[in-house]
Amino acid sequence: MIDPITPTTSKDADYIFTRSHRDSGRLHMQHWILKEHLGYLLHPCIPRDAADYHVADIGTGNACWLLDLASSVPTSWTLSGFDLSSQQFPHAVNIPGNVTLGTFDALGSVPQDLRGKFDIVHIRAFAAIVKGGDPGPLLRNLISMLKPRGYLQWDEVDPNNFTAHAPTPEVSKIHADRIIEVYLKCASRLSILLPWMAPGAMAQIFRKHDLEVVNDITRDRWTSPSDLKPVLRKAYTDNWMMALEETVLNMMGKGSQATADLSVEDFGKIFDGTAKETSEGVELWIDIQVVVGRKAD
Repeated sequence: MIDPITPTTSKDADYIFTRSHRDSGRLHMQHWILKEHLGYLLHPCIPRDAADYHVADIGTGNACWLLDLASSVPTSWTLSGFDLSSQQFPHAVNIPGNVTLGTFDALGSVPQDLRGKFDIVHIRAFAAIVKGGDPGPLLRNLISMLKPRGYLQWDEVDPNNFTAHAPTPEVSKIHADRIIEVYLKCASRLSILLPWMAPGAMAQIFRKHDLEVVNDITRDRWTSPSDLKPVLRKAYTDNWMMALEETVLNMMGKGSQATADLSVEDFGKIFDGTAKETSEGVELWIDIQVVVGRKAD
């Protein structure tokens, strides 16, 4: 039985995920896939030779990226994770001494004590957070947190290329195509606009905000499911199935207008049909990009 998800808190009104244990599991899986495919946490163009770097992870969620980084850098590095909510933070017993977690709204005002503090700022998967197609306010906040010549690494999806791939023409992907259509329609109704995530667009936005672009990976490593290691291909599709189920049912649970013309029963049929198609080899695909910029002196 597929049921709409009850919203977690009133301040989650515009957040399309739930911060539940299921959502935390999805984030762990997403992190593993990206790390395994890309081969890094911090892009190799970012120097790692300093003994006392300060690193911030924005939208840290369950802090999986930050805790993984903590295991591979000197303990003299100071690592700080920030999120709007602390609901997914790990228990203190699992947080190393050089890691701190805290809450603040990355789209609001940056606290004065966080301005100009960090050598590296990392952010991942804010496509559903940026509304109206303008990441400028968020980007300016991130830049304000950097020291001069500090690095910003932004890992982002590109829903412009959200597609389903069948292993052969004989295998149907009609439900997979439909569930992607539902998701993109919901996103549009929530003012999640896609042009700023298109290939090359983020790098242009970085330059517009006076960041030197030192890396812009868009589609050269992520053009289709065949680019992934075999061990990752089903995991990537499964991860997106989890995200689709979570977001659409969460919107239904909130009574969002984004899903006003879709019943739980109808979505359940689309989702179950997609699940059957993926068991027959259909894969869901969405591009990932990694853009790294450096702040001026």
